[in-house]
Amino acid sequence: MSTKPTDDVNLVAASLPANGGAIEQYVDAHVHYTYDFQAYGAIWYLPTPSDVLKSQQGDCKSKAVLTASSFEAKGIPYTLSVSPIHFWVNYSGKPQTNFTEHYQNHSSCQTKQTRSSI
Repeated sequence: MSTKPTDDVNLVAASLPANGGAIEQYVDAHVHYTYDFQAYGAIWYLPTPSDVLKSQQGDCKSKAVLTASSFEAKGIPYTLSVSPIHFWVNYSGKPQTNFTEHYQNHSSCQTKQTRSSI
């Protein structure tokens, strides 16, 4: 899964504060939730950050990929987590929900730890 920031992600990230919550709010506000087959014409699709910016829609995978890429562009440390039914990004100060707390402790949850450049 590529989360490397592309030029278009860097441009958007430059306009955002270096604050995880603000970036997550931006992604939630600008990426309309829809299924892969509606957004990308495929039953299951793992988009690139550029795909998400162009389509401005997608499911939790799309939102997680764009959020993670924006964090990388801003140098914010994060963890990209994947369960059998959900993708999400954790970061310092993120409010926890019952859903993410359950899946963080689930044995089939995989995480990709990413280091910040700062």
